[in-house]
Amino acid sequence: MTDNKKKIVSIVGCKFYKGNNTEEDFLQLLTTKVIMLCPEPENPHDPKAVVAKVDGNVVGHVRVKNKMELNLFDFINSQERKMVPAIPKSINHKYCSLDVELLCDIDLSDYNTSPKSREWEYTGPVLNKPMKM
Repeated sequence: MTDNKKKIVSIVGCKFYKGNNTEEDFLQLLTTKVIMLCPEPENPHDPKAVVAKVDGNVVGHVRVKNKMELNLFDFINSQERKMVPAIPKSINHKYCSLDVELLCDIDLSDYNTSPKSREWEYTGPVLNKPMKM
C-alpha cells in the first residue's frame, strides 16, 4: 500500500555551500530550483549520507533523522539514475535550511510507519511560489 502523504525532508548545512552569497540570498535562490538528492557513499562522516545538488553543485545534505526514517539512502541508491528530484517548500532562516518535497513515490509499507517514525512530516507554512530576487 502506498502512502500518499507528501514526503518532506530538510536540507541542512546550506550555509557551508553559499559561496559569496548571503545565507538569505542563497536560500532564496534555491527556492527557484529543482534539487536532486543523491547517495554519497564516499562521505567520510556518514557512508549513507544523502547529498542535495543543484545544477551538479552540492547545496547541503538531507537531515540525518529524515534520511534514516525514510531509509532514503537505500531507496535512492536502488533507483536506476541514483537520484531523486525534490522541490523547495519552505525556508528555515534560523538554521539556514530548506524543506523540500520529494517528487517520487516512496512506499512506506516496507519501512516502520509508526506515529513516532513519522514525525518528519512537515506541517508548517509552505511557500506558494518562489520569490524573485
